[in-house]
Amino acid sequence: MGGALPKQFLELEGKPILQHTLECFNHAEIIDEIYVVLPEAYIKPYEQKLHQQWGITKTKGVVCGGGERHQSVWAGITALPESIDIVMIHDGVRPFVSERILVDSVHAAKQYGAAVVGLMPRDTIKLFEHDKVERTIDRNK
Repeated sequence: MGGALPKQFLELEGKPILQHTLECFNHAEIIDEIYVVLPEAYIKPYEQKLHQQWGITKTKGVVCGGGERHQSVWAGITALPESIDIVMIHDGVRPFVSERILVDSVHAAKQYGAAVVGLMPRDTIKLFEHDKVERTIDRNK
């Protein structure tokens, strides 16, 4: 979003967006453990807040992320114990995940070996080629 503070720490209804997101996972019965990946400068200030102030009791680790999203995902995955059989990766700035999506994702991963959540877009989607709109994409597809 271009500000000095990373967007996961911006407040929404008096709480950081990350707190809202973690609360969804913390309250979901299907989630056993939470590992949080944070930028290095934010680990110390937020590591204690997770338990003590935010009540995120399922947090088992806080991991230093990388410069790019894929590097942060990899840092999180490599920090996990080998005993974990299903891993859910979720963007901390997406606080409106429902428990149903979490449950359905775990069941799909168990059945098929992996799962990805996708939602139908509500916005109009345009295909651009050479700085010109070529066509409107059917959002039902």
